[in-house]
Amino acid sequence: MVDLQQPVWRAMTVTFSLLALYFQVFSPASAGAVEPHSALDGRLGGSYASFVSAHGEPVELNSAIGEVFSIEGYGLVAAQFSRLAGPADDEAPALLITLRSERDDSAPATTLDERDWTVDEARERAQAFAPADAELSDFVEQRDGSMIATCTSQALSDAFGQLGDAGCTLRAVQSAPGRISFITLSLATATPTDAATPIATCAGAEEWIQEAGERMQHAQALLEQLSGSETPDDAALQEIEEGFQQLATEQRASQAPAEGATVNFYLIAAFSTYAGAVSDARSALSSGDQAAIDQAAQRIDEANRKVGLATTAIARLSADCGFQIATPVAG
Repeated sequence: MVDLQQPVWRAMTVTFSLLALYFQVFSPASAGAVEPHSALDGRLGGSYASFVSAHGEPVELNSAIGEVFSIEGYGLVAAQFSRLAGPADDEAPALLITLRSERDDSAPATTLDERDWTVDEARERAQAFAPADAELSDFVEQRDGSMIATCTSQALSDAFGQLGDAGCTLRAVQSAPGRISFITLSLATATPTDAATPIATCAGAEEWIQEAGERMQHAQALLEQLSGSETPDDAALQEIEEGFQQLATEQRASQAPAEGATVNFYLIAAFSTYAGAVSDARSALSSGDQAAIDQAAQRIDEANRKVGLATTAIARLSADCGFQIATPVAG
């Protein structure tokens, strides 16, 4: 018989037991499993690992614009990743991409170079780094002479939740009328609006982090339903799987602050991956396939990493906003 006993469930339960303590956030004034969408691979919202797979290792690190890749047809391609665990964090998503024509890199962006793109060429170049499922609008000239286009993408919504629902923004610099020197691609909500203030942003972050903590506690409760069962049956496993799917859905719908894009990315992926692990366990139970339970254990490890990265990102966001995060206290 396939072994579906404590090791798998204990790993999941212990993870949530510890992390739930870290999600007790206070302000200074107060005491169906979905895998990361392939449409993002090597593009906006895609992981660092997917960029390396699609475009090769970066050739340099630019402190202002991120990892620089050498790609034919572009003078520069750079992507900013929130690599919270340093170089080991290959799952970090690309939140900003900068593209430059094959122009003289020492010339000002607003000085025409004959190698600068036409608007149609710029759109084509940008499309290659927008999500593969993206629908791009036309570029519209702004008062300052720049041009802006937008995109919609289900893949961004799946990966980033509410923050991805608005799609992406493409900003182009004109070196002359109808000629483009630089393009940036970002989540449409990645930059706070002019009306936003740090206080308002942090207030929203505090409430959002508290809600995330409640979801973590709910996840722990779902797992504890099986803590006394020697052989979990399919009905119990289905309840756990559906519970995680619901948590992923709720996390996608949460009103995350713009600064919480990376946190949301990791939490959505973690809940979805845990649901996938339970789905694998259900298959193992019905088929007697030990390989399936091994796969479940691997996916648990993957989800644990994502939760850990989300916790690190939350700690940074809380510190930036002046929140105090409670830590476990020995009994």
